[in-house]
Amino acid sequence: MSIGPRPYNIKYRVFVDRETCVQTFEEFIRSSDNKEYNALFYYGIAGIGKSKLQKKLQSVLSEEYPEILWVSADLRNPSYRNVSTFLVALRDEIEKKCNAKFYLFNMAHAIFWKKGHPDIPIPKKTYPLIKEDSFFNSVINVLNETKPGPLGLIPVKLIFDIINKAPDSIRRFYEEQAISIDELASMEAYEIEKRLPGIFADDFTSNLGMNSRACIFIDTYEALWEGLRGKGSFHEKDKWIRECLIPNMRGVSWVICGREKLLWAEECDEDWKNYITEFRVKDLPEKYSEEFLKDCGIEDKDIRSVIVKASEGVPYYLNLSVDTYEQACRSKKPEVKDFADTKKKVFDTFVKYLDKYEIRALNILSVPNSWDLNLFQRLMEKFNQNYSPDEFTELIKYSFIKEDTDDNFSLHQLMRKSLQEHQDPT
Repeated sequence: MSIGPRPYNIKYRVFVDRETCVQTFEEFIRSSDNKEYNALFYYGIAGIGKSKLQKKLQSVLSEEYPEILWVSADLRNPSYRNVSTFLVALRDEIEKKCNAKFYLFNMAHAIFWKKGHPDIPIPKKTYPLIKEDSFFNSVINVLNETKPGPLGLIPVKLIFDIINKAPDSIRRFYEEQAISIDELASMEAYEIEKRLPGIFADDFTSNLGMNSRACIFIDTYEALWEGLRGKGSFHEKDKWIRECLIPNMRGVSWVICGREKLLWAEECDEDWKNYITEFRVKDLPEKYSEEFLKDCGIEDKDIRSVIVKASEGVPYYLNLSVDTYEQACRSKKPEVKDFADTKKKVFDTFVKYLDKYEIRALNILSVPNSWDLNLFQRLMEKFNQNYSPDEFTELIKYSFIKEDTDDNFSLHQLMRKSLQEHQDPT
């Protein structure tokens, strides 16, 4: 790779194909008025273009449905995998786009934060709840004066004094809530955290109504399981979204992107089949891959052909190849051999969020053309004894594994080739 400056104003790359994905979304939005709960889940292998698709869908809302409020959160950001931080991020985006006030959520979150950090004053310059709100600023001052230590109590009386001196709209708001400040103050931090999604939803509904025209996007959903696979129940990791947030936000449309099918209806609650649509984002056809590379300025037909064949329809591979092409152009005429490192980068993306035993299992499964449960169990017992054969049902949820025939499975070709080329000799 040549050393040189990297441009920060990257040229926008054309959005190709995915007409069916966009059409599915528009039908989903148009039908949202008829459903109490409404969720659309796009799933597909790493690099297939889910994040780019979300950006496209957001632009569709902005241009064609401006009356719909939309906000987004990408779980690629590790802090957003925390319940409270995720909700704060959503609240901040909502407040930017409409005149919403999350009075109870702000109060609950501040008490939660103080109980979790009794020895640390809430930092006014950086803590996201303070803003320019003089009422809430007074609450923070009172909480910061709480004596630290295990016996430090939340000064409920002083908080009520601040509320009683607040404008009528604020005072009435706290009088009408289902959960009181007394109750919040009596809870432990972990107990408040469990209730934060419901409190957030109540504030949202108070501001925007029960049948609000709103859409919430969540990307990189698989990141919720990073470092936690094999620890506890699989569906426990997103329970706060599935059971506490979405059901309490009636009328809101949810668009979620991840690598694996959710299986909420099959494995959690069959009622979800009435409210969720799962849509697989498939490989990009060769003609669209060609179109994309041409639009990005790759004129050499031989180079385009090599990239298209190697990509196996994965847009991330195409994008990395365009990056490589543009870097090579700064110092010489690009050649086919310049693209040898692309597969390694794609492989690293494929195996992100997998643990070492899953990666070893996939390395083993990349050898046969396909396998069934019986062959899987025999291979794991012989070559990967730390990976339980009982994990079969969890493994086949991954979008890079496809069911060829009943009970017979194989790996996506790009994933398989990447595994074979980057085998750990041990």
